[in-house]
Amino acid sequence: MHTLTLTPRSKDSFNPRILMDVIDCIPGVQKPSIQELLNFYPGDIKINLTVGALESTAERVFHRLNGYFDICYS
Repeated sequence: MHTLTLTPRSKDSFNPRILMDVIDCIPGVQKPSIQELLNFYPGDIKINLTVGALESTAERVFHRLNGYFDICYS
């Protein structure tokens, strides 16, 4: 597993609408619940993904949510 780390740029990053956009970017069974994402507040959101899903997910998050998060993956 690899980790996608989303560092919030402001408290607005944890707006439920923004978190739903994060969830929409994550493939199938790897989708976290909104409650799981809210548990990360106010720190970084860390999402474990399979190798095949990591890069495409990071790209989708970047294109949709770059204004809300700094994105890092390893």
